[in-house]
Amino acid sequence: MIATSLCLFLSLCFVADEPETVGAKVVAFAQSKLGEKVGDGECASLAASALAHAGAERQRGESPWGTEVKKLADVQPGDVLQFENVVFQQRRIREDGNVIRLTFKSPKHSAIVETARRQGKDTIITVLHQNAGFTKASDESKKVVQEWTFALSEKKSGVLKAFRPQRPAGTPKPGSL
Repeated sequence: MIATSLCLFLSLCFVADEPETVGAKVVAFAQSKLGEKVGDGECASLAASALAHAGAERQRGESPWGTEVKKLADVQPGDVLQFENVVFQQRRIREDGNVIRLTFKSPKHSAIVETARRQGKDTIITVLHQNAGFTKASDESKKVVQEWTFALSEKKSGVLKAFRPQRPAGTPKPGSL
């Protein structure tokens, strides 16, 4: 009786520690790989590996990462962003008070939303991605999982879409068994 109760208690504790949603599992996988190269180091390798780890279904066609999120302000952790010819301009104030402007260009790129929060009318998004970085950075330093934070208002051009990974049809949701 005690062994059965202990076993039941331990299995409940184990289940409670697991991320429950597909999105949480996608983020947990990508976070566990920070500073590491996933697959061949390409951006899509991280997204594909994270979705596979989370048990999400890769789809064919225009939405390979899941169901398209219609409004970017509605992104959630675990969503996959697809960048096409996107240009971001960020303005930063250095410690010495000088203002610098940083421009980030992304012809075609995939990234995983780690966090998304509203700040006034803007949405601030932190992504986990690889094969990204400054132009003069080495390929090896770019091809590891890293974080990047941006505001949607900093996007100046290009197409940015979000996709919500889905479980395959007929797969039970966690806790529904």
